[in-house]
Amino acid sequence: MPQHLTNQQLLPGWKLLPGGMYYKHQLPSPIMYFSIEPKTSKEDLFNFDEPYAALKKCIGLNEERLVVVFGLRRTGKTSLMKVVYNELDMPKIYIDAREIFPLTPLSTNQYLVSIFIEFARKYDIIKAILEHVSAVEFVLRAEGKEREAILSSILKNINAEMQKRKTHLVIFIDEAQLLKPTGADRLLAYIYDNLKHIQIVVAGSEIGILEEFAGQNKNASLFGRAKKQITLNRLRPEQSFLFLKKGFAQAKKQISEKELMAAITEIDGIVGWLSMYGWHYLKIGSKKALETIVKDGSKIIADELEAFLSYRGEARRRYLIMLRTLSIREMRWNELKRTLELEEKKKINDSHISNYIEALVNYGFIEKEGINYKLADPLLKRGLDFVKI
Repeated sequence: MPQHLTNQQLLPGWKLLPGGMYYKHQLPSPIMYFSIEPKTSKEDLFNFDEPYAALKKCIGLNEERLVVVFGLRRTGKTSLMKVVYNELDMPKIYIDAREIFPLTPLSTNQYLVSIFIEFARKYDIIKAILEHVSAVEFVLRAEGKEREAILSSILKNINAEMQKRKTHLVIFIDEAQLLKPTGADRLLAYIYDNLKHIQIVVAGSEIGILEEFAGQNKNASLFGRAKKQITLNRLRPEQSFLFLKKGFAQAKKQISEKELMAAITEIDGIVGWLSMYGWHYLKIGSKKALETIVKDGSKIIADELEAFLSYRGEARRRYLIMLRTLSIREMRWNELKRTLELEEKKKINDSHISNYIEALVNYGFIEKEGINYKLADPLLKRGLDFVKI
């Protein structure tokens, strides 16, 4: 398949995956655990009972104004959000921040206005809003504070209508950390402080950036606001084994324990990779499936890392040295510092080391376990082969 096609331009049955891969869906239906798209129904989730129940319990509660779903990449945050969103029988909006392009304050404002206007039409409250906002076209021409005032006016009217109807609007925002440069966190703080019938649920894969966006940093707009935190973790080895076992049982496929353990050893407990392994196994067989997921998964991670490094300037080399060091073994802070200084043959300021480590943690490339740092995803070790210093 040519590499420049979009999903809309592909032939029926073909689809574009992250990282530029194409596939044609030819598997029997239904295959719940091994679908490679985000799940949309609860029966397709594995080992999500606790976070699912926690998120469901929060919905509509005045004391849970802001809910934050944390987790590494490919641990099921989007699936959890979409499942709860689909089950929700009350006013709701789902926003994927990746849809906003270019990601600027103006384009974000325009996108949000269109989303809320569409919601108002759906719930038959558009007349009340348009008494204060004469036309959406005006929003497209407005600038600065005037533009922000229009959006807040729309939200005020939606909130008033929710209060009249004795309900809440629940806004789900996936990959919310991407909105930080647009100032959207100020809007969420305004909603939190003033619009009691609008609830916000956010999720994101760049954990530290999402924490900062959601108010962990004292300079953040949402700082000091109470929030409910829900964290998704990787599967333990025994859970990964059970996930694959049940997934293949759903597909009525026999697979040996040796094959399952080989996959788990290679790709760990990242449920997204495990799902893709199962999908590929059913499509092309055992050995090729593991080879394919390792190869393609490594390239996907390499692309994510390259995006992170693309604006790091001279520090790019230092980040890669640290990552390649951690691909050999786990290390403490002082060991990473010493390794980097040996490579560069000079002393490096402690604050610089801390900044490098913090950035790698924030963007989900490494994690801290006890006193040691390690790669967050086992496929990153192979992905480093595709990234040049």
